[in-house]
Amino acid sequence: MSTSVYSRYTTPKLHLNSEDASKVGITLKLMSHYLTSDYPGEMTIHLVNFLLLQIVDIFQEQNISACGASSRTDELYRLFRKLLVDNYRKEHGILFYADSLHVSRTYLSRVIKMVSGKTVNAFISDAL
Repeated sequence: MSTSVYSRYTTPKLHLNSEDASKVGITLKLMSHYLTSDYPGEMTIHLVNFLLLQIVDIFQEQNISACGASSRTDELYRLFRKLLVDNYRKEHGILFYADSLHVSRTYLSRVIKMVSGKTVNAFISDAL
């Protein structure tokens, strides 16, 4: 792959190894199950978010970016969302997430609000 910067109209190709394909496949099967259930709502939304995080992780592992290098704030937002997916059931406070990301609570709050328009507590509440 060349090292050119992608335009906003370029779609990079993502090649899945067997482990990544298996993980994405499991998520898609879960989504299918919940979409065809009597109550598809929130669980499907969370699974879609999880699928998007999986795809972003695969892109990052392969050093592929659709829009050049990501900024520190975008990276912190992505890492926060991934950490939240992994820990929202047991960790409900901003201090855990800030400490895990090696930033202050104030900085994490400011970045998450700036990038998404939502507060850290809103993300935690939505996850719960």
